[in-house]
Amino acid sequence: MKSIARSLLWWPNLDLDIDDRVRTCNECIQNAHMPPKHLQPWPTAARVWSRIHIDYAGPVDGHMILVVQDAHSKWIEAVAVRNATTAVTIEKLYEIFARFGFPGVLLAITVRYSDRQN
Repeated sequence: MKSIARSLLWWPNLDLDIDDRVRTCNECIQNAHMPPKHLQPWPTAARVWSRIHIDYAGPVDGHMILVVQDAHSKWIEAVAVRNATTAVTIEKLYEIFARFGFPGVLLAITVRYSDRQN
């Protein structure tokens, strides 16, 4: 915007006047580019099963899929359940932990269903 203005005309404080106008312009604010999200990646897991991530996927054919991924090896365990309740989740995690041991850190992703619609 400043470049175009400078190519057509000039007045003292041109840049400041344009900055002020843009700051108060509703159309400019609504059409401004949103700043990029600066996502920081998870640090590398030091060893197998030191950090796992869990979430539910689905529904798929009337089931929800409990997905468990080891951050170090990228190993995935997927368990189909009819009801994705806390009790069922704990039961299925205990079954997985019986095979692999308890993880050092468990990260659960929580997204409300309404958030997934947007």
